[in-house]
Amino acid sequence: MKKVKVLLMGFLMVIAFSVFFSSKAEADINGGGPVYRLYNPKNGDHLYTQFESERDHLVRNEWRNETYGKTNFYFLSAQMYTSRKQAWRLYNPKMDRHMLTTDSSERAHLVKNGWNSESTAMFMVYTFGEPIYRMYNPNNPAWVYVRSAEANNLVRAGWQRQRIEFYVEPM
Repeated sequence: MKKVKVLLMGFLMVIAFSVFFSSKAEADINGGGPVYRLYNPKNGDHLYTQFESERDHLVRNEWRNETYGKTNFYFLSAQMYTSRKQAWRLYNPKMDRHMLTTDSSERAHLVKNGWNSESTAMFMVYTFGEPIYRMYNPNNPAWVYVRSAEANNLVRAGWQRQRIEFYVEPM
C-alpha cells in the first residue's frame, strides 16, 4: 500500500510540474518577451524566435546566437497595444530559408508557392517606435531584420533594404 501511495504522489507531482511549466510558457508567450536572432553559418539563414528552448536547441546544432547576450527586440502580448501587427515566421524547404512577414497577402502568396507557415511568430508594434527593416541578400537569398544602423552597414555590403517590417521600442 505504501508503494502505491509513493507512486501516486510521484505521478501527481509530475502532472503538477508539467501543468505549471506549460502554463508558464503560455503565459510568457501571451505576455510578450524577447526575440532572439540566430544564424546558420552553413547556409546564411537567419531565424527569429521568442522561445529560449528553440534558441538553445539551434545553438547546440551549430547555429550562432546573434543576440550577443541581449535581444534584438521584444515582441508584444496580443493585448499590449491596439496598433499591433501580427508577424508570421515562414520556412522555404527548397531554399532552406526562414523569413518573417507582417503582410497577410505576402504570407498567403508565399504559402501558395511552397513556403510553410510555421506559426504566428509574435505581435509587433505597428505605428510607432524605432523601425525594424527587412533586409534581403540577393547574392545568397536570405532575410534579416535590423535596426537602422545595422541596415546602413548591410546596404554598404550589398544587401537590399526591402521595407520597414514593424516598429519596436527604442533601446
